[in-house]
Amino acid sequence: MDRFFFYLLGAMAAVLLAMVAFVSFSRYQKVSDSAAAKVVVEKPEPSATPKATPARWSPSDPSALATPIPMDQTMMGRAMPTPVPWSPPNPGKTTTVIYPGFTVVYSPTLGSPLAVQYAMVQGAKPKIYPAPAKVVTPNPRLIPAAGYARGPMAFPKSIALYFGKAAGTNTNLMTNVAAFNPGTLAGPWNELAELELRYASEYKWIEIVAGPIFSDPPTKVGGVLVPAAFFRVYRRAYGDSMAFIVPQGATSTKMETYLTSISAVEAATGVSIFTNTVSIDARDLTAEAVW
Repeated sequence: MDRFFFYLLGAMAAVLLAMVAFVSFSRYQKVSDSAAAKVVVEKPEPSATPKATPARWSPSDPSALATPIPMDQTMMGRAMPTPVPWSPPNPGKTTTVIYPGFTVVYSPTLGSPLAVQYAMVQGAKPKIYPAPAKVVTPNPRLIPAAGYARGPMAFPKSIALYFGKAAGTNTNLMTNVAAFNPGTLAGPWNELAELELRYASEYKWIEIVAGPIFSDPPTKVGGVLVPAAFFRVYRRAYGDSMAFIVPQGATSTKMETYLTSISAVEAATGVSIFTNTVSIDARDLTAEAVW
């Protein structure tokens, strides 16, 4: 009897151990399944390979900019540009005048700027400039006396933005001024001044060449040389360019009507523009729209 009792206790203990083992195994399996499910849910989906952003070229030295020069010094080996309604007069010997922020190619023979060049670039600016070359200019009173308005080639606000108010006042000098129909100055030319400030803010780097276009022989009114039109060419840091020719007397501010090619500007002015930075093919193209 005693032996049977011990056998019975042993059998009951074995059953209890088996039940405990079964319950423990079930709980472990549930935990394992739950953990496996969690891993599947939290596994990130494969992401698409990001596309590389095109690099935008920016010059290491923004001050190293090409000054516009008479075309006969740069056209060797190049076809002449497409003919335009205007043909440039003989400018004679030109003088390059450097002001803080902008450079003027001036013709003492014509008593007028031929072209101005400058860049609006964010960053440190030179603090010391050479003394500007001295040139003889017409009396500034002749322009309003002839019924025209004094209009700048380099815009005052554009120069003052990066080079200060004092530098901006240099744009009022006769080396940078031409005779404008008042409506042309207040209309499309002023619109370009506003666009230029937006370009500087948006692109951080913009180069400009601008100037008058004369007939041959030049038109004079009351002793004042009156341009037949005005040009403005822009180049962004990553290569593309946009050119305008605004006829004297134009008043519309729909700037797309004035879009043209660099080649057309060169033919009308006799000035070479962005020779080393805009390809020959691109020079013949007209921008499809205003930036």
